[in-house]
Amino acid sequence: MFQTLRSKLFVFFVLVAFLPMIVIGIIGYYSQKEELTDQLETSLAIQTSSLQTELTHFLEERYRDTAYLAENPVLRDSDADMLEKREEMYTFLSSYDIYFDALLLTPDGEVELDTDNAMIGRDLSDREWFADTLTGDVAMSDLYYSNIIDEPVFVLGAPIYNDDDELIHVISPSFDLEEMQKRLSEYVAEHDESDLGGYGFILNEEGQVISHPETERILETNYFEEKNTSQEEIDRYAADNNTVRPVGDEVHGFEKIDNVAGFDHEWYVGIAVDEAEMFSALNDLLIRYLLIFGAVLLGLTFAVYKLSNYLVRPLQQLITKSQRYAEGHRDVYEYDEAYEEANQLNAAFDEMLVKLDQREQMDRKSTRVLASTDNGVLAIDRKTGGITLFNRMCGELFELEHTEVIGEYYDDMAKLSPNLRCFFEQTGISSMLSSSADLRAQFEVHCRFGKEERIFFISTSYLASPKHEDVNDEVLIVFNDLTEKRKMESELIRSEKLKMIGEMSAGFAHEIRNPLTTVRGMLQMMQEEAADPQQHVPLMLGEIDRVQTIMNQLMNIANLERFAEDQDEPGDVEAIIEDMLLLYETGLERRGITIETFFDRHLPLPDVSANKLKQVFMNLIQNAIEAMPDGGRLHVHTGREESSSGESDLVTVKITDNGQGMTEETVKKIGTPFFTTKEQGNGLGLATSYRIVEELGGKIDVQSVPERGTTFTITIPAAKTTVYSG
Repeated sequence: MFQTLRSKLFVFFVLVAFLPMIVIGIIGYYSQKEELTDQLETSLAIQTSSLQTELTHFLEERYRDTAYLAENPVLRDSDADMLEKREEMYTFLSSYDIYFDALLLTPDGEVELDTDNAMIGRDLSDREWFADTLTGDVAMSDLYYSNIIDEPVFVLGAPIYNDDDELIHVISPSFDLEEMQKRLSEYVAEHDESDLGGYGFILNEEGQVISHPETERILETNYFEEKNTSQEEIDRYAADNNTVRPVGDEVHGFEKIDNVAGFDHEWYVGIAVDEAEMFSALNDLLIRYLLIFGAVLLGLTFAVYKLSNYLVRPLQQLITKSQRYAEGHRDVYEYDEAYEEANQLNAAFDEMLVKLDQREQMDRKSTRVLASTDNGVLAIDRKTGGITLFNRMCGELFELEHTEVIGEYYDDMAKLSPNLRCFFEQTGISSMLSSSADLRAQFEVHCRFGKEERIFFISTSYLASPKHEDVNDEVLIVFNDLTEKRKMESELIRSEKLKMIGEMSAGFAHEIRNPLTTVRGMLQMMQEEAADPQQHVPLMLGEIDRVQTIMNQLMNIANLERFAEDQDEPGDVEAIIEDMLLLYETGLERRGITIETFFDRHLPLPDVSANKLKQVFMNLIQNAIEAMPDGGRLHVHTGREESSSGESDLVTVKITDNGQGMTEETVKKIGTPFFTTKEQGNGLGLATSYRIVEELGGKIDVQSVPERGTTFTITIPAAKTTVYSG
């Protein structure tokens, strides 16, 4: 239906123009709907609150009426006869037409007088309200069904005391419950500002309906059960001034009756309105919105139709010219002048062939660059696993021809080339092809090509689809052979160690001279036969062992890698530092450098071999010594702390000097291979220390102030099996 450009443009412009209007209309409608709903619900809540206040006043009036009747002088007179008291009770009923009966009871609960003469002689002492009046207060009962008069009643009661404050009677007037409902209905009708209609009703704390226009529901219907709610929910609705939408077609609002003297029951006054009537204004609002949108849509449709014709005509001309170009015609085609964009499109089309030629030349150039670069570049399709890019360097390393690789499944090619198989295994190409995570990463891998081990620096990323830039179709791997570079670095590191050994030779010579002098003296004494040979032989052997120990330490520093296999267990950090400082002791004294050590002595063993620790500490101590050519103080502090995850301990070592210090720019570059500020250095010592610590999952922090000194803080994880030094 929408295959032509004309129809697509028509639909597009209609949607683009109309959808924002729909969105704005929906937002406006729901905004007004919410505001109108809030107004209606607020109005209902206010009306309910006013009704609650009116009912509270109604109950307070009944309380005052009963209290007033209890203070009647005739009723309080112990000498007055029953006829006089009956007359006073009739006078009260005639003055307050809401009451239809009154009872006068003895303190024992027996009815002595009844204006209707129906209850005389009845014993009401078991009534809860009667018991409350004996405490001296006016009492109001909850609405309950009386089996005596066979109808619902709401009883008021007040004690009557004589002038000697002796309880002589209890007065209990009864008012018409229909009058209370009438008051509710009249009040709801008078204060219905939103013209919602509705009616009022009252519930007690058990959910029983105690006042309702439909009198047959009084004490017969439980609101909580009927509407599947509870007192707690009604309390919450009343406290928040929220409306309740129970099952049915009504909306209810509730308020809890305030505390009234003599009334200790929990009543809820409610107003019920028809939901359709309450929200009829919303329906009118929706109809108005629909009418407006319908009119706008009709006008917009006509305008867009005319516009689509205007837009399509230049494109039809362009189609004609495209067809002629496809047929090989290169003649000049005259366009009809149209709007600026169409004219620009025609001009751009005329330049298209030129740009296509330029693009083809660029593609050929890119192909030559890939073929001539010393970096290996290959790409693999994630869906099919086929190799899509395989440059010259890949062919030389993996001994495969470009033509036999392109389009073939990568695992099949790995079977043909052991070198390629090793490369794929080390780079984890299988997981890359199946992973949905970001593959942009750089890392090193070691591969054995025959008898030779090769080191490659790998850079991986995704290649986006030419059609969909957000779809990653291929995995791109760019790698560089670092084998020769690593060999050169190893030689430079070895030369750095030899330089350090030369600087330490003077200290070792001093250490060796002392035991040799002792041995020479012993031999002279033995030659002169002035002493027992058996007495001095052990001393000479001990001095010779001392020389051997010093020489072994020198050899360890000269070639740490030689002992890697023998010292692969975690090393005692503090013992290693002490050994290092002992080796540097003579040189430090000669330079005027004092040593301060603060050892924890209860450190856990780090998860690193002693050899690697020696290499790290040796480089950092040597760096600190060289930073203090005029002497100074070397401070070494060890400690422990808990990792951020709380799963393991961390060992910390701080090496501080008060030497020349470094600038902020130097601190940023420190640890970079071949970066150094020394005239004869090559920067590999600290770079090696950084690399070792990072490989162990640790870190080195540097704080330095020019002319004040530098602090290196080494943090490395402890071994998983907790073993403590000291």
